Amino acid sequence: MFTFSVEIRRSFIRGYFDADGYPYFSKARNHVYIQVNSVNYHGLADGRRLLESLGFHPGLYRRYKARDVWELTIHRKFELIKFHNEIGFSLSRKQSDLMKMLVRRWPHDFGSRNSEGRI
Repeated sequence: MFTFSVEIRRSFIRGYFDADGYPYFSKARNHVYIQVNSVNYHGLADGRRLLESLGFHPGLYRRYKARDVWELTIHRKFELIKFHNEIGFSLSRKQSDLMKMLVRRWPHDFGSRNSEGRI
């Protein structure tokens, strides 16, 4: 998988995040995240390496102290924009939610979009 073309790797990540991922806005931290949670640490570690092969630097964290649930997180502003523009969600609801969250967090940067919905 890691040696496949960039477009194939992006498509794989898109499908994975369509199924198990989600955009999230933390009101407490006033920040946007794109996350996947799973008990499958090794699967998330592979997802992390795949994202790294595309120029991302995602975090991989233990979600709960008492349970083996892990979280793969994209949280840097540049990488959130890159995800939106280069990978995105195939599910229009998730893609729209991500855009709304980015505009909410950084209204001066994302107040306008081009005709393709890219920021």
